[in-house]
Amino acid sequence: MRVKKNVKDVWTVTLKQVTRNMLGYFDCVKNIYEQNPGRITELQTEISDIQHILGLNSHDAVALVKLAKELKRVLQERWKLKDELKLAKPIYELFDKHSKFFEGLQRLSHDIDKMVDAQENRTYVPRIRTDLQPGLIKQENDVVKLKKVMEMRNAR
Repeated sequence: MRVKKNVKDVWTVTLKQVTRNMLGYFDCVKNIYEQNPGRITELQTEISDIQHILGLNSHDAVALVKLAKELKRVLQERWKLKDELKLAKPIYELFDKHSKFFEGLQRLSHDIDKMVDAQENRTYVPRIRTDLQPGLIKQENDVVKLKKVMEMRNAR
């Protein structure tokens, strides 16, 4: 007998969402902390390139404006990444200090998914009242209906 239960109730969804959100925050901070330094180095090299182009070559007014705009864009991106890195560093260090917690949270998220799947797909086979199995009940109902139809035909 298949038990049809709406397992995806509010509590289950909330529990799954909490674990996924926490793991998502961890991944986001980790990505910022690990990727921003490399990108900042690239931008610093790009700034140096633009400065050398400005200093070593002669340019008309249009070229100077283009280079100035590009320098401004690169500087702003670098500042943004440095600010993100500065904010992410203490959080990353805290997360890193409690890395076992996030490993456990990852396992918990996996276990919750397995439990929900098991609950959604569980079945039950009666041990004593085998006459109450859905297939047998339906067959019994069909036999009862057939008897009634035969009785009605014979009564005519």
